[in-house]
Amino acid sequence: MLDYYYWPKELAYQVEQHHKIRFTLDRIRAIRRQSEADRDGTFIDGRATVSGLMLWLKEHPGFTEKPASVRKRPAPVVAVM
Repeated sequence: MLDYYYWPKELAYQVEQHHKIRFTLDRIRAIRRQSEADRDGTFIDGRATVSGLMLWLKEHPGFTEKPASVRKRPAPVVAVM
């Protein structure tokens, strides 16, 4: 069986169908951001495989996404003279 690359919305559906685990779209996007920051190759052009996502989760058991209130908070401006 071929392992297809899915966009985040499709990936959430496929994970629920194959592994009976429900992911929100925000959680998959947070995983994608972290994966792309690490440059580990799980997400290619914004898409990933179901097995790739499950492997990434096994390799990062302590992963927690930041709450939306923290993600949207602007960074403080520091003026250096």
